[in-house]
Amino acid sequence: MNLIIWRHADAGDSLEDHKQDLERSLSERGKKQASRMSRWLDARLPETFAVVSSPAQRALQTAMTLSAKVRPEPRLLPGSSLEEALQSIKVDEAHLRKSGHLVVVGHQPLLGHLMSHLVSGGDACWSLKKGALWWLQRKDAEPFWQVKAAIGPDLV
Repeated sequence: MNLIIWRHADAGDSLEDHKQDLERSLSERGKKQASRMSRWLDARLPETFAVVSSPAQRALQTAMTLSAKVRPEPRLLPGSSLEEALQSIKVDEAHLRKSGHLVVVGHQPLLGHLMSHLVSGGDACWSLKKGALWWLQRKDAEPFWQVKAAIGPDLV
């Protein structure tokens, strides 16, 4: 099974108003980052894979650069808990077992907590730059995920 955790691309500085912040779009730099990363991913992903994304505009815009249908997942919004993020992945576990690949697009610090938990069982917050992704892999019987790749948009 392969789980790709992708932080949304650049969208400028966050806004104090929560509703306005959720509507913040990708910057020109962010659009280029998302496009580069999606080309890199599309060249490596199988024909069928699933994509779940935070419904925040910047995350959806990042996810929609991929060649698959995107399912908005409110449990990936900023401020969501690790448990909510784990549930959002579990919803797609049947697809993950069938196709073997799930892309999750969201925000820091939630994605950093998710990666730490999945890879080491820890509760740290690992760093994930805007537009970057971590590709995790796991066999069914293994308790933890292994890092297959960690790459930022400036490297593709």
